[in-house]
Amino acid sequence: MASGLKAARPELTVLMVGGDGDGFSIGGNHFIHACRRNLDLTYIVMDNQVYGMTKGQASPTTPPNWSGSRLTPHGTGLPGFNPAAIALAAGAGLIARGFSGDPGGLTELLVQGIEYPGFAFIHVLSPCVTYHPEQRAWKQTVHEQTGATTADPLLAAQRLQQGDQLATGMCSGRHPLPDPPHRLAEGRSPPTSWRLGFLSRIKIDSDPVKYCRRRYA
Repeated sequence: MASGLKAARPELTVLMVGGDGDGFSIGGNHFIHACRRNLDLTYIVMDNQVYGMTKGQASPTTPPNWSGSRLTPHGTGLPGFNPAAIALAAGAGLIARGFSGDPGGLTELLVQGIEYPGFAFIHVLSPCVTYHPEQRAWKQTVHEQTGATTADPLLAAQRLQQGDQLATGMCSGRHPLPDPPHRLAEGRSPPTSWRLGFLSRIKIDSDPVKYCRRRYA
């Protein structure tokens, strides 16, 4: 990641944690517009390509030929949602993909997302071996992306559309967008970020970067 993307981390960081069902289907409109508005938060989505909490229905990221659900015994026939590409098209400043089976690499992505002073999207491949036992193979098939992190949205889009969506690392990183003109015109500073999501439900230090390094490294 280019050093120019680093910036002083605010005192408190907004962390939102979700899954592929609530993030890309039920809450898909919120996802797109949060990217567009460049809200100062880090959005972590754990993707197992299935509604695992409600008996294994197909989710937006489910492959079109997956026949593991009784609701879609012949597959969905629909192309799977490409979360990173959608985030890029919607205007997210920092986009990364990690793997739950690589806690060290995932830690670094979480830290960079937390430190980014704008909207950061961390797409986490998280196998569900209950409904997708074939995802055990991700341990062998997940791989690091080739090429350096780019701030060029056209190059990033080309990589994301042509890839197999199993490449991990920083997919796209841009300098933080300026504050919206209406905020500057009104003389208002950006709203203070606050901690949200799983960090608010457990007792840790006030430093989320230190927590991530200790918890996931």
